[in-house]
Amino acid sequence: MADTREEGSTCPRCGGDLETFVFEGKRAVVCEDCGYADVPADHSPPERADEESWASILRRYRRGGSGDTTDSDGADDGTA
Repeated sequence: MADTREEGSTCPRCGGDLETFVFEGKRAVVCEDCGYADVPADHSPPERADEESWASILRRYRRGGSGDTTDSDGADDGTA
């Protein structure tokens, strides 16, 4: 892995010097001062499955902790 400093390359976040690492034809630029890396990242939260309601959790707990989330009559409580 090659470690090089490019002339005039400064970190867009903190203004520090950027280091370029090259390995097997791949290139990565990082700033050791602030941790910046020129890697695209998606910081949006992942999609969440329907969550179980507290009422449903408490009913399940009172029944002895079975794994299903349906009421005793077999109907889903619908309050996810």
